[in-house]
Amino acid sequence: MISRQTPRSRDTARVRTITTGLGYMWQMSPKTQLTLQFSRSLQNSTSTLESGEVNGINTVTKTDSYFASDNLAFSLNTRLTHRISAGILLNGVHTKTSVATTGLEEQENRQFHFPLSANLNYLLSEWVRFSFDYTFSYRKGNEKADANRAHTWLWSTHISI
Repeated sequence: MISRQTPRSRDTARVRTITTGLGYMWQMSPKTQLTLQFSRSLQNSTSTLESGEVNGINTVTKTDSYFASDNLAFSLNTRLTHRISAGILLNGVHTKTSVATTGLEEQENRQFHFPLSANLNYLLSEWVRFSFDYTFSYRKGNEKADANRAHTWLWSTHISI
């Protein structure tokens, strides 16, 4: 996918994005499916604000921002019985942002994110399903504030009419 945003004013950034992906799905048995996906997204934003006089309060400013995101996902889904299905998803995400501003050194931000999810579904009838989902998420970055862990539990009921 390729996208481009062209600004209508001088204080809005021009953005160019390219996203590519590759996936593989293997039907291991009539009840079990394995999926592997990889995607990469690259984005460049350029903004130019032109106003004021040279070395004045509002001078010409140009900012270039580069963003890259790599995503690798592995999932395994299976139907255990006629009414119960289960799945796991392991995901790995790497993001990197760098900003080059005239007169300043390049600033870089890099993060790694590893969520692991498991789900269990129970089909009560053809229009009512109960779901239980658990996700453990771990994020690490080059800044101390970027590091975190989360445990998310979700119980839900899906009703289709």
